[in-house]
Amino acid sequence: MAIEKLSLQLSKNEKKSSWANFTPRHLKLHLAKQIINYTVPKLNRLIPTRKPRCIVSKIIDHSFMDITRMLCEGQKDKKKPLFGDDNFIRLVDATRRTLLFMAEEDPYYRIWLEILLLSLYLNVKNNAPGLEIAEKIFTEKRYVL
Repeated sequence: MAIEKLSLQLSKNEKKSSWANFTPRHLKLHLAKQIINYTVPKLNRLIPTRKPRCIVSKIIDHSFMDITRMLCEGQKDKKKPLFGDDNFIRLVDATRRTLLFMAEEDPYYRIWLEILLLSLYLNVKNNAPGLEIAEKIFTEKRYVL
């Protein structure tokens, strides 16, 4: 914030911000991605693997496994992502492991995750009218949880 103010003060005479001269255009996005890419592998090592037992854990596990499968589809090495970006795969896996761990270990978080899933379901159902075809496919192929 202070750098932005300094940049604006220096550029009053130039009629343009000098901020763009010495920082990336999307600095906040760049910094957020760097922090995530640094933190996620450590989080993956910290969070123990849990076998999903409760219904919300099973839904989360199936959903995240589907996402991972879609990201790696068509690759010779099924563990490698489609676009060659391992960071996103690690983020998806860390999110899955974290949510499973919280749902299995803490009944309070389990309730909040159930509310989250219900809210996501209702929002998608009400706000994505083109998903009737996908809904038919998924209702035909129900997961056995």
